[in-house]
Amino acid sequence: MNAYKFINDFSLEGAKKILKNNYDTHFCSRINDYTDGYDEYELCKDCVVIQELKQAIDDFELVLKWGGYPACLDCIHLPFEDFEGEQKLVEYAAKRIEDGIKK
Repeated sequence: MNAYKFINDFSLEGAKKILKNNYDTHFCSRINDYTDGYDEYELCKDCVVIQELKQAIDDFELVLKWGGYPACLDCIHLPFEDFEGEQKLVEYAAKRIEDGIKK
């Protein structure tokens, strides 16, 4: 499962709890446990890669800091030269969220 869809399905707080208790490379929502990716759940469609989950959490938190996803929708369709500093990061984050949830 991609990390953005995981957060969309299980909540940002749920994803943060998984990171807090993390001791492996993947989390499988089907078995509700961590896995190293080398057992039978390696290719499971319900597994999320912990590193990707960290990036997705950072993206969601940044977008929320800037007023939430609806407030960032306008950013997605503007040319990059309209952005500076953190605003450009917000645009990238909002775009990754949009693309990730659509997958």
